[in-house]
Amino acid sequence: METLATLRKLTIPPRGRLSQHGVVGLLGLLGLVRATGVLDVSWRRLRRRLVLSGGEVVALVSNALDDRLLEWAAGSGRLDVEEARLDELKVRLGEAPLSGRALVDEGLVDEADVSSLLADHARWHIREMSGWKEGEFEISPGSVSVNGEPTASVPALELAVVLGRESPPPGAPRSIAPLTVVAVAESDGEIEALLTGEEREVLDACRKPLRRDELAATLPDMAADDLNRVVTSLWRAGLLAGAVRPALGDATIAGYETEVTRDEIEAFLAAAEAADFENLLRVPVGADPAEVRRAYYRTVRRLHPDRFLHGRYSEFHGEIESAFRTVHEALEVLSDPAHRRAAIRSTARRSDPELLARGYLAQARKAATEGHRADALMLLESALQQVPGHVDLQLSRGLLLAGNPMRRDDACALLNQLAVNHPDRADILAASSLALAAAQRDDESETMRRRAWVLDPDDPTVRALEGDKKALKNARKNPFIAPLLGRRAAG
Repeated sequence: METLATLRKLTIPPRGRLSQHGVVGLLGLLGLVRATGVLDVSWRRLRRRLVLSGGEVVALVSNALDDRLLEWAAGSGRLDVEEARLDELKVRLGEAPLSGRALVDEGLVDEADVSSLLADHARWHIREMSGWKEGEFEISPGSVSVNGEPTASVPALELAVVLGRESPPPGAPRSIAPLTVVAVAESDGEIEALLTGEEREVLDACRKPLRRDELAATLPDMAADDLNRVVTSLWRAGLLAGAVRPALGDATIAGYETEVTRDEIEAFLAAAEAADFENLLRVPVGADPAEVRRAYYRTVRRLHPDRFLHGRYSEFHGEIESAFRTVHEALEVLSDPAHRRAAIRSTARRSDPELLARGYLAQARKAATEGHRADALMLLESALQQVPGHVDLQLSRGLLLAGNPMRRDDACALLNQLAVNHPDRADILAASSLALAAAQRDDESETMRRRAWVLDPDDPTVRALEGDKKALKNARKNPFIAPLLGRRAAG
């Protein structure tokens, strides 16, 4: 691997958690060293493999059928192909993950255009992956054969810089203020051409480790909000990294150098996830406020995220950083009886299945609104494992499936069964009508529409089906329903 001029030794772990680096940061680092190899990324049951050559993404494959080039191009409107021909192609091509050559051979894409199509396919899925805050990755260096398939040409570093500007990094602190950062590479040559003037200034200023206040003093003409935005985007793109400042003699915190074990870290993370405040601070139930405060300061010393930026347990840095907010909450709750009672009530509310389902629905709606429909579907499926049979979760899952041309038969079957089980729900009948219409089963769709209207003509989804302008406007805001409105949405 050829390495660009760097200011610190690049340490790209062969495997780890996405919360530590994020897909974007990994691509930035692999682009910096012009890596050749494979980046495997997994989140829940979804697994995607990025093949790189000389720092460029040349292919992307996935274990999800809908992610394959043929299905993606057809579903996104990039291929003009009749459904019968598409079904015949899927049968004939089987499970082949790389289908660029097949599309050319079938006359669906010109030879000159297939690389562009592959590049768009890779960019679309990487952009979606940039929102993954959990999951794992594994890097395997070395050349990979794609068996004569056409390839994309997506510069990993350029894509990382672009995506780094779009949203905050997974697990990033809300403020960069306490963070000490150092540039991974100098802003010259290839890198400089990708950066804005402000980004070049920040990267040049970070040739040595600087805290946020020191960086602000170095760049006095840059507004605080702009500085925070630029540092965050460079951090996310992998061009800035955290740096631990050396301890200064007597200023070293007592106990800071004490060895922390893997078991201690994992127990801390488990307690934070469960909001188990006593085990988080390692105090007995009913500990007095003074003991709680001592335990709080001990936990801060031993498990502060800055201790894990580098070194033996750096793989846990992102998780510890995310969990550390719970330490402050634990101090507040355990040292104040009123807060303790409120926390008990909150825990009881979290165990309520209805509230749990609402929380999952809100997360899925947010993911779908941001265009991450696969993520939304996974959230709903996870929710149904915890709240089995919840009608609104099943309804939303059916609508999401109906938005995928490859899953519409499944969606129609699911929504029709819901309609049988809940004949008094006009919104379910209306959703079934929408799914059937999308599947071009017009007679069945019309039957469901009429049943829904007779049952409740004032239901918002029913009114949208009837062409009510206000109802349509509201329906367009629902990410589960909007893709199914078709011609009605334009009416």
